[in-house]
Amino acid sequence: MKRNKARKLLDAMSLVDEKYVEEAMPDSMKLRKRINMKRMLIAACVSALIIGLGLFLFIPFNHEPPEVKEYEDSEYYDVIKALQTVTYRSTNAGYDNWFEKLFGGLFAAKKNDSSAGFDNMMESVSGSRDPSDMAPSADADIEDGGSVEDVTDNQVKGVIEADKIKRTGTHLFYLDGNVLKAYSIKGSESDMVGLYVMEHQGVAKNQWEFYLSADGNTVTVIVPYSNGRYNTGISVISLDVSDPTKISEKNTVSITGDYLSSRLKDGTLLLFTRFTVRSNPDFDKQEQFLPQIDCGNGNESIAPTDIHMPEKLTNAMYTVIVKLDEQTLAVEGSKAFLSYSQEAYVSNDNIYVTRQYRDKKTENSVVTSQTMTEITRVEYSGEELTYKGSTSVSGYIKDQYSLDEKDGILRVVTTSDINRYIERYTEDNVYMDMEFIDGTSASLYCINIENWSMIAKVERFAPRGETVRSVRFDGDYAYVCTAIQLTDPVFFFDLSDLTNITYKDTGTITGFSTSLIDLGDGFLMGIGVGNMSDTLKVEIYVEGAQGVESYCSYELEHTAYSTEYKSYYINREKGLIGIGITGYYGSGEYLLLGFDGYKLNEILKAPLAGQNYNKRGVYIDGYFYMFGEGDFVVAPINVE
Repeated sequence: MKRNKARKLLDAMSLVDEKYVEEAMPDSMKLRKRINMKRMLIAACVSALIIGLGLFLFIPFNHEPPEVKEYEDSEYYDVIKALQTVTYRSTNAGYDNWFEKLFGGLFAAKKNDSSAGFDNMMESVSGSRDPSDMAPSADADIEDGGSVEDVTDNQVKGVIEADKIKRTGTHLFYLDGNVLKAYSIKGSESDMVGLYVMEHQGVAKNQWEFYLSADGNTVTVIVPYSNGRYNTGISVISLDVSDPTKISEKNTVSITGDYLSSRLKDGTLLLFTRFTVRSNPDFDKQEQFLPQIDCGNGNESIAPTDIHMPEKLTNAMYTVIVKLDEQTLAVEGSKAFLSYSQEAYVSNDNIYVTRQYRDKKTENSVVTSQTMTEITRVEYSGEELTYKGSTSVSGYIKDQYSLDEKDGILRVVTTSDINRYIERYTEDNVYMDMEFIDGTSASLYCINIENWSMIAKVERFAPRGETVRSVRFDGDYAYVCTAIQLTDPVFFFDLSDLTNITYKDTGTITGFSTSLIDLGDGFLMGIGVGNMSDTLKVEIYVEGAQGVESYCSYELEHTAYSTEYKSYYINREKGLIGIGITGYYGSGEYLLLGFDGYKLNEILKAPLAGQNYNKRGVYIDGYFYMFGEGDFVVAPINVE
């Protein structure tokens, strides 16, 4: 019998002692032992590898930002520490360990904190942006025998806003993209007499706008530009237009960031920009985390003493204020507010900048989460920009028209965004759902600007679920339009006695106003949408005994219109309202309406090329001048 057959027989019988087998077949048994030892060793190594890999895969990631103590000697150390908390982004963000990062997608989505998700959702929903005498600014004499007349309907008398159109007594200037065009004012014989092409790196030409000096000799152009995805800035270009046929450039100043807004008051130019700090900045490079100003000698950072920030940052964006001399563009002051990003409101003496944040509290499983707006005041009427403190109100602000200063009182209208909801969990503390208790509405606040005390307030006066669509202050009065979809009330507030604020409203009417305009003589005009989202509706309101009443209206179906307020032409003396529109088939037009005290009449509807927000118009001595992108139209009109 062969050795292998004998071995099989012995194994099957299980009657032979191993030592006899080993004696009978010593070489085979030794080989078997060696194989078993190798198998045990391999198994041990595999087990150790699995355990080690398991430990590696499930070791929690460290999401804490690295220390920045190496910058302790920097004058910007406080800014660096604050920014590190909101700009640091771990490469493993969204995962707790390597197992989730490598295999989480096979089994489940990334972790989701329901309450955090709700707050993020509400943040995105919230997010937003003087005696309000609506009359144009006073004329100023100039050497050509005419006058500088501001075509723009400025929010505050004497505080000029940049626009795409300005005029003197003899010439009209229109900014068509990156080309400043000068036109003679000669009715049907008007023509372009000069132009200047600005060869700058501006890309968002729809944001370009300019000012005309009181003497009519200088144009100051605001030019947002981009040198790449994250390298944005604003150039301020001064042009000599004393001879409109020979326009020339004088000087330039540049500020890093994105353009927000600007104002001109008595030769002082106020520029508002937003500077965004990207994730994981290199704090060795100041241009990555500090706003910069270039006056011709290279970029210089905003001084640390001019940077203000709240105790807890909610974002890594600055609102930057730069004060410039209109004629020389010399920088007369600057301030930067970290964690701010909204548009500014400017009165005759003060600048108000805002930031939004969410405040969240939990009590007995009831979570109260609301949007708050912090408002900071900066005085600019002196030689310097002076920080004057801040306060917070509940809700978020739609735009600059939601704020107004009068007699030392700041009046503010917000969309109150208060949400109280109950979080429900199982016995194992697993999130189930939430029950909403509150929602949006509208609120009015009146604040003493010297000590920030609350003088008066009317909270949540609009129906639940409505948001503020437009606001207009006029002396002792305020008008507020709120809406849900295509229905709205317009509220009229009497603020003459802050100890007894009264208000009336229209009740629910069709459509809503995206802009409200005080026409004088007790008339209020709303420009917005009608019974359909593609219907333009212009409506006149009056205050009645029982409330605000609709007086008359004009509607155009299948029409898109400009929602940028400064693009409208408002002439209260003649009762004229001009709006850039687009018809049903995409035809560009300019619409001019006239209000005669009884009804709205269509005076003209002329073809005009370009985007609606770039179209401009102005009435001068029996003619209406209209400007579009690459287009210029003059039409005679009869206005009594």
